[in-house]
Amino acid sequence: MSRSRGRVFIVALIVGLFGAGLLFAGGNKEQAKSAGKVVVHFANFWVPLPSGATDPRQILIQKWQAEHPEVQLIQDITQHDSYLTVKFKTWAASNTLPDLFLIESGDMVSTYKAGELMDWTPILAQDSQWKDMFLPGIFNETTFGGKIYGIPLQFITNESFYYNSAILQKAGYTEFPTTWDGLLQMSAKLKDMGYIPIALGDKAGWPLVSHLLEPLAQYLCGPDWVSKIGSFSSDASYTDPRFVNVLSLINQLQTKGYFNSDVVAADNTTDDVSYFYNEKAATRLSGSWGTNITANAPKDLIPLIKVAPVPRPANSDSASPYGIFTGGSGWEFGANTKLSAQQTTAVASLVKSMISPSGSAYLVENAMIPVLQMKYVTGWDPAKVSPLQQEMNNNISKAPHIYLMNQEQHGPIMSDTIYKATQAMLSGTLTPEQAAQQIEDQYKQQVQANAQN
Repeated sequence: MSRSRGRVFIVALIVGLFGAGLLFAGGNKEQAKSAGKVVVHFANFWVPLPSGATDPRQILIQKWQAEHPEVQLIQDITQHDSYLTVKFKTWAASNTLPDLFLIESGDMVSTYKAGELMDWTPILAQDSQWKDMFLPGIFNETTFGGKIYGIPLQFITNESFYYNSAILQKAGYTEFPTTWDGLLQMSAKLKDMGYIPIALGDKAGWPLVSHLLEPLAQYLCGPDWVSKIGSFSSDASYTDPRFVNVLSLINQLQTKGYFNSDVVAADNTTDDVSYFYNEKAATRLSGSWGTNITANAPKDLIPLIKVAPVPRPANSDSASPYGIFTGGSGWEFGANTKLSAQQTTAVASLVKSMISPSGSAYLVENAMIPVLQMKYVTGWDPAKVSPLQQEMNNNISKAPHIYLMNQEQHGPIMSDTIYKATQAMLSGTLTPEQAAQQIEDQYKQQVQANAQN
């Protein structure tokens, strides 16, 4: 149910990088073998940046290669979209995946079922200190049958409240509410003061679901229900009173006038931002990428913008305490099951160096959220990171658990049904109960279809 991304089909471009032992993709492996080196073929999409500068991840790779002359690292580097839609699909279909590769979260299940992913569990078990640095729950996206088949690159969450701290102070709040009742009370005050309590652009259909429905489902329905519903289990239902309650809470925000009046027609990148910039709205719902709101904000507004997790309803599941985040990694490191012991050692060493306290600094400095807890990340320059991004990163690191909501859990048919049903509810043509039933009807069809397949 996460935000869908457009894919552009382009001709595959393989870029070779020299320096620190890097060869053009498809370099002379036999020569390397004869020299007694361990050969590792690594496929990724870290091409030179538009400015012509070297991607910071390539700098990390070059540093590692210089420290490991016994390994011949051969990179196959392709532009992102072509890597995703052409290169990776071709390798996976023919069971010819490279030794080390980047794999999108949406390809994890099928590649795992095909038996093409190396089990990272022993590597993580051997270095428990490294494993313990990761965000709690971040491996759920790559775990199958109790074993871990991928190392996440970064974390992306779909939900956060961005708020104008000066407006909240006028309403008597020095901090953002942590409870749902507190959010309702604050919203009532803000509305009385003439502000839009919550700016949201749901024209595309997915923002309401990603920014609010998903975390509320995690809170109210609990992780067990979310897991079952995501796997199309007949033991879970969208007419479950707990999910109906999720829709009721969202509908309550609409009926009380706490959203902008054009919520269904508003765009989530321009209209809702405009309300926030013009200080007509006190808060705005967005994902972790929403920290870019400071890029074009009025200068006097920038230091006033803060960010907080979605508040927790009073009757939430005990397994979901306040401060949880849902989302996903997007991309993982995957490795071929056919690696030799020496290749496995080399691949583990390279990945550890990139997903390390010092290696994660490039993520922080490029407005991305590391998969390691911030207390372990070192060497990043605070001058390169906005205060809002730092606050976002710290919120994620303090989360008691990360729950991964993957778009592959539902697919386009279910996602579209959920989007349309929730929009119809906001428009007043469906009640929460009717919206839940409409979603359930489609869900049952999907469950039956999956059972037949």
